[in-house]
Amino acid sequence: MTDIQFDSQYKEFDRTRDALGHQTAGLVGFLVKISGGHLKIETANNILVVITVISFTLSTIIFSNIFFSQKNNEKSKPLPISKEVILPAIKHDFPEITDKMLEQLPETFYREDIPSDMASKLPQEIINSIPPRP
Repeated sequence: MTDIQFDSQYKEFDRTRDALGHQTAGLVGFLVKISGGHLKIETANNILVVITVISFTLSTIIFSNIFFSQKNNEKSKPLPISKEVILPAIKHDFPEITDKMLEQLPETFYREDIPSDMASKLPQEIINSIPPRP
């Protein structure tokens, strides 16, 4: 007679079994296990199908909003420069620009708003760093 030994560490014995003794694997077995055996395999399968459909629908809606929204299709508009931000740098680095010239600048401005007499005294790098009007 052959000697058959029972190995309790064998993974096949850890799987959840349904009422007929069939082993259930994966998420179906997990749902049956957490329900305490109240769910049948068919019910657990249906629950997983519903979860999959809902997840697919939500991901489709989210991705379509990201890729096809009008907000993303518009080119982002650059913000104007604030006079308060650039005023100290201009006064410090360019003494030939007078206070009268600086008063002509609006509180927030774009490249096109710089008066021509002031623009002629600024280097091109500075003028190019100011965003153009959209």
